[in-house]
Amino acid sequence: MMKHANRRCRLGFSLIELLVVVSLIIMLIALVLPSLGKVRSSARMAICTNNLHQIHMAYARREVDVKSKVKSRLAGFGWPGELSPYLNEQSTFVCPEGRGEGDTPIEAYVLQVIAGGNHIYDMELAPGPLTFYVDQNTTDQFIIEEIDPDLTPSEISNIPANGFRLYFEDLRPHGGDRDFRDVVLEIVETPEGTSIEYVQDAAGYTFNLVNSVTGEIIWQNMDNGGQTPPGTKEVVDGGAASYGINEAVGRFHKSSKSDELVFMMDYQQSVVNWGMIIDLDTWDDWLNDYDEFRFARHDGLVNAMFRTGDVRTSLDPDQFDPILPENVDRWWRALDPPTTP
Repeated sequence: MMKHANRRCRLGFSLIELLVVVSLIIMLIALVLPSLGKVRSSARMAICTNNLHQIHMAYARREVDVKSKVKSRLAGFGWPGELSPYLNEQSTFVCPEGRGEGDTPIEAYVLQVIAGGNHIYDMELAPGPLTFYVDQNTTDQFIIEEIDPDLTPSEISNIPANGFRLYFEDLRPHGGDRDFRDVVLEIVETPEGTSIEYVQDAAGYTFNLVNSVTGEIIWQNMDNGGQTPPGTKEVVDGGAASYGINEAVGRFHKSSKSDELVFMMDYQQSVVNWGMIIDLDTWDDWLNDYDEFRFARHDGLVNAMFRTGDVRTSLDPDQFDPILPENVDRWWRALDPPTTP
């Protein structure tokens, strides 16, 4: 006859066994999380790279219209609004490491000029022939006198350090008075989005502020007695595009430079100013608390697209800093260097 020892039925795990299992799970999570982070970072890098490719393709499609004289050459300021019709997704303007997807670049907003109830033309929210850009650093006497000889240093100093003002000339059919005070808007970047303030109106026309991508009317009947009086402020989604275009883009067709000429890169504003038109950008102003450029979104590095459409990733931003003349000559200046006899 077999003797059976008394056995106690175990219905669960001991405390030690549970602790061992939990420890193993924690170790596995610690091993897997960095890999997941790298996967997400790689995915965002791929999206950013694709964005730059898509923007170059949009530029190429627009160049066909330029050659057909349907469009003029692309200027630096306002490029997102100019390329919007040639893109399927407006989120292409936004690096996934930057602002949220779906944001609309501020340059895609326009002022509709309304006369007699009729929409006659648009003015972009960007420097141009009918618009002067002024910030705290503006010292150009030509600009100041063109806007208004009475544009005082105090008016300039009242512009927020993280913002700028746009002074518009509505250029009426009879020539306009070219005082560049027909409408004044103040644009300020905030953590919540981009603040647009309607500062001044001195024109006979009325204006609508419109998102040219979605068609949404932000402000209607902008004038002293209209629905939108001066002093109105609105925070809109988005802000400047995540990428900055070479301010010499309008001269690309005159240059034989190709591989080394930067077309566009991760940047803090929509145009990289290296001193051709506007005073060069001071990149040191964009250092964060860790002495890293705020636009170097990819672990302290940037992605750049070159004139050929080639996109290179994970580049050191210092090599492009326009503070150094050799960087300007190599990466930014579109004109050919003089030939030696």
